[in-house]
Amino acid sequence: MKKNNFWGIIFIAFFYLDLITCIFATSASLDNYIDNNQVINIVLLAVTAILSFFISYYIIDIIFHEFGHLVLGYFFNWKIYSFNILGISIERKNKKINIFRAPISDLGGYVEMAPRNEKQNLILPMLGGIIMNILLCIVFIIVIILTDNPFVLCISVSFVFSNLVMAINNSVPYTPNSITKTDMYQIKEMNESKKNGTFKYYIKYIELYNICKKKQIKDIDDSYFLLDVENNSPYLDLIHFTYLNKLISLEKFDVALNKIDELLMNEKIDES
Repeated sequence: MKKNNFWGIIFIAFFYLDLITCIFATSASLDNYIDNNQVINIVLLAVTAILSFFISYYIIDIIFHEFGHLVLGYFFNWKIYSFNILGISIERKNKKINIFRAPISDLGGYVEMAPRNEKQNLILPMLGGIIMNILLCIVFIIVIILTDNPFVLCISVSFVFSNLVMAINNSVPYTPNSITKTDMYQIKEMNESKKNGTFKYYIKYIELYNICKKKQIKDIDDSYFLLDVENNSPYLDLIHFTYLNKLISLEKFDVALNKIDELLMNEKIDES
């Protein structure tokens, strides 16, 4: 079974479990708030549970998940480029806050940040999102304990389940698609690059990505590409291709072709 299918099943399972839990947990006290027959009450609960689950998972959980990364990234002095949420990108540059359309708008949210060096804490900033989802679960569990309002109870139960899905999903190291990576996968990626001595390429790639996504590729300093290439790294290909894109954008086609020949000769990139 593919991982994408597996997590799709997990999502659906938690959704139906949330729906059943909401109905059973609130049906006993519902009549105290709505003077209608039980069928209508159950329908209202079901609609509340469904809306709460999806609003929580696709909006609230994502915002707080990414905010958790942002807070711990700032606390551990990582270099933070931008905070991207629901198609909006926010960045602070020259003491000014800039807001614009996120370059990758099909993602729910992500914080573009990277450690300044391998001596910094590489784990906790990447776990910030999961930690925040767990804290939200605890908050809403407390609300569940304290409330007797069936709709507040239903919403809180849905928020607990959706946060659990978010936390579990990011706790497994895999890539849902060609763009996104779970938090645990990125931790694994950083640790592997640290072990094999290619961590500097990881940081360079993050820097280059943030320059390229703003379409400022012509302004990239060539020092980004003057790297020690003795060690192999999955990021080197991306760095080489970025340099080729710069040459092409400057219409230096002959230089680009010579660079491609050089890279192929040294087996730095695949011929395909």
